Formats: sequence, structure tokens, C-alpha cells
Amino acid sequence: MIIVYGLISYEPLSYEAYEYPPWANVFGMAMAASSVLCIPVVAIYKLITTPGTYSQRLKILTTPYRDSETIVDGPGPVLL
Repeated sequence: MIIVYGLISYEPLSYEAYEYPPWANVFGMAMAASSVLCIPVVAIYKLITTPGTYSQRLKILTTPYRDSETIVDGPGPVLL
């Protein structure tokens, strides 16, 4: 939601009377997007590469790692 608002209300970056060139604005946006886009890209990658049905994949991917060993392998020793 914040990203959408930022794109809608976008104004070129300026400092006092100086307006930065368009390539600088694009570079700044690309740097910000590179860190923000990692989250959905990795989530989609994990959804595609995890074995099982869609609901099984969601269950595996939204379960903490320690508990996911029980889901995938079945009941096992409890680690403390």
C-alpha cells in the first residue's frame, strides 16, 4: 500500500532550487525496489519449488522450521 501511494504521489527529487536528473531518480527507485521485491520473489519461488499440493505447500511454508520437520517427516524426537 505504501509503495502504491509513493508511486501515485511521486514528485522528482529536488534540493532547494536544484532538481536531480531523471537517471538519479530512476537509480534511487531501482535501489529501493531491489530490496522490497526480494520478499515476494522468494515467496513465489518457494511456492513453486516446494513439493506437495498447494495447501500442503502453504502449510509447510507458513510453519516454523523446527515444527515443519514434524509435518514433513512425521512424528519424531522432540528437540529441546
